[in-house]
Amino acid sequence: MGDRRFDFSMFCKFQWEADQKCTPRFQRAPDWRDRLQATSMQWDGKTYKQGWRGCLAFASACVDAQLLGGNAEVTVREKLIRAGNVGEVLREMLRGDFFDTMGYRIPIENASAGDVIQIEYVMAGSRRASFGIIEPRKEMLQIFDLTGLSCTSLRDWLQTPYVFRAWRPGK
Repeated sequence: MGDRRFDFSMFCKFQWEADQKCTPRFQRAPDWRDRLQATSMQWDGKTYKQGWRGCLAFASACVDAQLLGGNAEVTVREKLIRAGNVGEVLREMLRGDFFDTMGYRIPIENASAGDVIQIEYVMAGSRRASFGIIEPRKEMLQIFDLTGLSCTSLRDWLQTPYVFRAWRPGK
């Protein structure tokens, strides 16, 4: 049997990070590392609840923790209430590059503490996305999924055939 990996080239743009259409609106807080660590600790031990406690809500809360005046988590919750469907909100955000208003696009190989990571993949024939954050102390990728908050090496993820995007919160 041949290689069954999905070809993501239809989703990828060469130098995607150079094509940002808007400028981030918020400053990064001077104590962003402490605020991010506190937010991560608040999510540790929580259970997944579709639409309310998942990877997108976690990443949004982490972005808000780093910014002065950010409101990503509120925006995500409003979109979820309006749409009533996580999949529809994710599709809208993937089309509109939601995190562009919160930070600058960066090449995935430059991702470091506090950066938002988007992972795109195909499961059962459907395009999916997961969002995570680079943990500020150990520089591991944190994702909130069905099992709760998990921490893994970004380097391990980069060995997969998935598509990655990264943002650095703040301007």
